Amino acid sequence: MLADRELAQQGMELAAELNEIQNRYHEKSDSYDVLYYEVLSLRAKSQDLLEGCGVEENLAQSAMLSAWGSKLAKALPDLANRVSRFHAEYANRGK
Repeated sequence: MLADRELAQQGMELAAELNEIQNRYHEKSDSYDVLYYEVLSLRAKSQDLLEGCGVEENLAQSAMLSAWGSKLAKALPDLANRVSRFHAEYANRGK
């Protein structure tokens, strides 16, 4: 299990990578929106790990791993797996 700081760093790096990928998609596409909300979720959870500020309910779930993001997850399986691992580590921290 990763320490909170390490996991937060991993989340921020993943968010930055997703943000770069997001810019490859048209801003009115579902893929763009899924990545946008995933980046927000990763950043919110990373901030929570560092500051203990909590995560807003609308950012608690992964957009990329939802039914809405399933097409994108299939197109980017390695990235989806890394996102999934981050969310699992976040959910299981301290257990």
